[in-house]
Amino acid sequence: MPKSQSYEEFVDKFKPKKTTDDCYTPPEVYDAVLAWVRAEYDIADDAPIVRPFWPGADYERAEYPDGCVVVDNPPFSILSKIIRFYQAHGVRFFLFAPALTLFSPMIHGVTF
Repeated sequence: MPKSQSYEEFVDKFKPKKTTDDCYTPPEVYDAVLAWVRAEYDIADDAPIVRPFWPGADYERAEYPDGCVVVDNPPFSILSKIIRFYQAHGVRFFLFAPALTLFSPMIHGVTF
């Protein structure tokens, strides 16, 4: 280890790094979004809600029970791929992301 490098700097090199795709949604914010989505799109209170996006998770291998709805904050860099996957598999979804990300042509025409 170089003498100018502190122990903390050395150890930090081995910690998982967040990318621009890693966005933490505070529980209060998520709960507000979920309540709005349930009301706006008339989703039953007993409809399974799936959140497949977290570091290291694989949304393509996640379980999607019948009648479920994905309500989550996905990795923005693969948003179009995620949408195509859900459309191809008949999974209902509401994905939230920064406004400029959502203005891509792939998003238009998505129906709930």
